[in-house]
Amino acid sequence: MQSGEDIKAIFLDGKVSLTLSNEVCTGMANKVIVLFDKNQIFLEGDATFDQKGLLMKSDFIHYDISKNEIIKSLNSRVEKSI
Repeated sequence: MQSGEDIKAIFLDGKVSLTLSNEVCTGMANKVIVLFDKNQIFLEGDATFDQKGLLMKSDFIHYDISKNEIIKSLNSRVEKSI
């Protein structure tokens, strides 16, 4: 789907897997939005994101691929994954 100048993809019950600097990050949510030209991912609704052995569970997660960091999350809790 293309919207204005942004190229994005929307996935329902989506999953993501990223390999950055030999590190694998995974996430899933009821809705996954990927903004390709801005290198950003939005996980909405029952979202989880696993990065460096820490599992974040949240209502909403905004992740910046180029910075390799979570920018924003709502109603979050963090657990150590096994």
